[in-house]
Amino acid sequence: MLKQKISLSFLKLSDADLLTKAQHIASSITGNPAYPDATAMLTELQSINNSYAQALVVAAGLGRNNIAEKNQLRQQLQDVLYRLGSYVLFAANNNTTVLISSGYTLTKDREPTHLASPGLIYVANGNSSGELEVGLQQRTPGASSYLFQTCYEPPTDDTVWISTPSSRIKHTFTNLQPAKQYWFRVVVAGRDGQMAFSNVITQYAQ
Repeated sequence: MLKQKISLSFLKLSDADLLTKAQHIASSITGNPAYPDATAMLTELQSINNSYAQALVVAAGLGRNNIAEKNQLRQQLQDVLYRLGSYVLFAANNNTTVLISSGYTLTKDREPTHLASPGLIYVANGNSSGELEVGLQQRTPGASSYLFQTCYEPPTDDTVWISTPSSRIKHTFTNLQPAKQYWFRVVVAGRDGQMAFSNVITQYAQ
């Protein structure tokens, strides 16, 4: 089950939208029995919100000092909304209905992206002696990066692979010893720390 959360970032809101959001949160939490310890922060929120509303009117006429004061009050308003939101998360204890009643915007933890199997890999001679190209047939859904690995002996559970990171689905190993056998595999890394391994393939360097 995903943990319910609320958005505590207001940077993308316009000045007017921030004022409206703050007013909505204040009215939603005031008298709300789910948040009995919010009184002090609500008083602070309402005070800053009133000052911010006045500053918006004054700043509409421009003037460097007026705009600077408005921006300062906006930051203070965002700060108190963040602190109040942290209390809301604690008091709601992952209860969706209670969180919605706060007036904050509900979000969720992002579900881990499923990392697909990388499938079969290929190995081919490069353009020059001592080069072998190793790659995947196509990009792996959910992958953020790839590790191209090689070793010089038949791999076992204790093999230490030599890894080369890449954002591409193919890599050319160079400076290989001609007529020597090498083993290769590709490790696909996901954005959530997942890893998936390809098959192991072997080839003699040319």
